[in-house]
Amino acid sequence: MVRNVAALTLILMCAASRIMPAQAPAPSAAQSPTILHASTHLVQVNVVALDEKAQPVLDLTAADFALTDEGEKEKISVFSLEKTGNVSPPAAPLPAGTFSNRWQDQADAPSSVTVVLLDAVNTSYADQAYARQNVADFLRGVHPQDRVAVYTLGRSLELLHDFTGDGVALANSVLAYKGEVPAFLDPPPDNTAGRIVPRLAVSAMAQANTDQQEGMTFLDRRAFLTLGAIEAIASYLARLPGRKNLIWVSDGFPFSLGYDSLRGSGAKRPDAAIADEIDTLASALNNANLAIYPVNARGLATGAAFQASQSAVSRTDRENAEIQSEVDTMHEIAERTGGRAYYDTNDVSGALQQAVEDARATYVLGYYPEHVNWDGKFHRIKLTVKRPGVQLRYRLGYFAVPDEVPSPEERKARVDAAVWSPFDDAGVRLVAHAHYADASTPSALEIEVVADSRDVILLPRGDRWTGELDVLMVQLSADRHNLSGTSKNYVLNLSAGTHDQLVKEGMLVKNKLDLLPGATEIRVVVHDTTSDAIGSVTIPLAKVQVAKQ
Repeated sequence: MVRNVAALTLILMCAASRIMPAQAPAPSAAQSPTILHASTHLVQVNVVALDEKAQPVLDLTAADFALTDEGEKEKISVFSLEKTGNVSPPAAPLPAGTFSNRWQDQADAPSSVTVVLLDAVNTSYADQAYARQNVADFLRGVHPQDRVAVYTLGRSLELLHDFTGDGVALANSVLAYKGEVPAFLDPPPDNTAGRIVPRLAVSAMAQANTDQQEGMTFLDRRAFLTLGAIEAIASYLARLPGRKNLIWVSDGFPFSLGYDSLRGSGAKRPDAAIADEIDTLASALNNANLAIYPVNARGLATGAAFQASQSAVSRTDRENAEIQSEVDTMHEIAERTGGRAYYDTNDVSGALQQAVEDARATYVLGYYPEHVNWDGKFHRIKLTVKRPGVQLRYRLGYFAVPDEVPSPEERKARVDAAVWSPFDDAGVRLVAHAHYADASTPSALEIEVVADSRDVILLPRGDRWTGELDVLMVQLSADRHNLSGTSKNYVLNLSAGTHDQLVKEGMLVKNKLDLLPGATEIRVVVHDTTSDAIGSVTIPLAKVQVAKQ
């Protein structure tokens, strides 16, 4: 139980400073934390192995594989076979009023998952309607052992249905969604390259970044939202073992990734904000080992040369070239991540089925590169297998992103994003317990949060152990407006005995909140400023009870 954690507790009481919505304290120069630089980097590769009949091969061993990184042979240090049937034993139900961001606390935690994303940002309204029907038809046939979730990307990244093997429930959630044509994405009416002035509506993903987006072009804004969505999904799934597939139903991606740098290539030169998002995305994809399966919604309708709302004949050569470029990017991202791109096809069910099949049996290989210069460039991976007739599908490589000290602005942006994200971040694993003090004061909420000490960096300083945590607790309304929040910075200076006890029992933070009218949930964010790891957990107020006396 959370309430039984003993020893030293870090107590955040009512005296905690009040903050403006979505604001987090930026570390001062005097408090700049020490950043740990990893001396080794584990690179993981998910591998789908198929025989000549396109059936999975399930009896390979590590000795059957040979791996090179930029032509240099590497030793395979991690090896496993993950199958959909490898579902973790059901987790014991959490006590009433207790909430967690840990995958192992979820019932039937899966070993492999598939996310279907319906992209309204980069897909015409007419194409969205056709794609929804095809996606729903496919979802009705998912197997009970599959774990599939459905999200949408419009003004924000939103959950339609969480992970389940219930195909009927998944299909119904898709059919209930009517699509979206975000006004802020409409190009200027005079077809000029003018800048877009209106800010975004409140968005779970982009709220903290509206100032960056204000000066962006139409194409830049699409790219910014698209990159942010991929990064959010990748970061959310990073701690889940096994294969992670993202089926992205879209007309195309408005950006490209270069092989020599993270900052793009060709005519699509991103501005600074977009380039930063590409950097962040590359790191997230490296960490999550996420395979992306782009499914071209335009192709689903009438073939790659046409769009349901407009024929290629009526478009300019430039517009057709941009469409082809976006399709090329879909293919490029699929190859880079170990997925497959589907375009110029009406067989959406076949495309989606292939992605789910890939999640049912996959090998996980890991190695520590011995010959890599961490220069930010794309490094190619090559895998071969001794057995004749076996075909392999895996990501072509990774960006060798060097360890860098994030700026205070970057730290603040990450914490802000954790507040508004539709996902609970598991970078720091958390268990929270909340209850009302008594029935006579239903607006007084008491919260206890335990952070897993294994996810918090404590550094030895003589005979003491030091670290630093930022803890935010934010009240959100049903439409995700920030009503109020508290923030507290803890500078830790622990004795050896206290350090050892916290390692065993976790770090406990307490707070009391006076709830405001309209609050429906509390988002708790814990930021380890030493490692820059972030954990967040959502407390739905509808599930909070009065404490037993």
